Amino acid sequence: MEFGKLPELKQSKPNVGFSQKIITGLLVLGPAYLTFVIIKIIVATLADPVHPLVRDFMSWLPKYLYTPVTTLVAFLLAILFIYGLGSFVQKVMGRQLVNWLEERMRKIPLVGTVYNTIKEVFDIFSTKQK
Repeated sequence: MEFGKLPELKQSKPNVGFSQKIITGLLVLGPAYLTFVIIKIIVATLADPVHPLVRDFMSWLPKYLYTPVTTLVAFLLAILFIYGLGSFVQKVMGRQLVNWLEERMRKIPLVGTVYNTIKEVFDIFSTKQK
């Protein structure tokens, strides 16, 4: 090796495998990102209806804590409501009420089609867990 001359490094072609690495990165990042987005949508959907009830009770919080704490409390209240609803539906009277409501929904032209499709998807997931 001559003085002042750098050793030669093996260099791969710059574009070979670049797109494959991008695709691999997206395949790794995609599911994690979509999971985060879906969870964020679920939390927002469950917390939004309860937010007005929580806001007045949490006005004493500092501004930097107000939004995350009210969202968390609203989300937990929504989960508690869903749990209570699930407990009610598992009882015979609750199941009969749900069956009656489902029959009414299935009779509405467009709503019935959408509801049946969504119900079938949920049934697939609930039978896998049993």
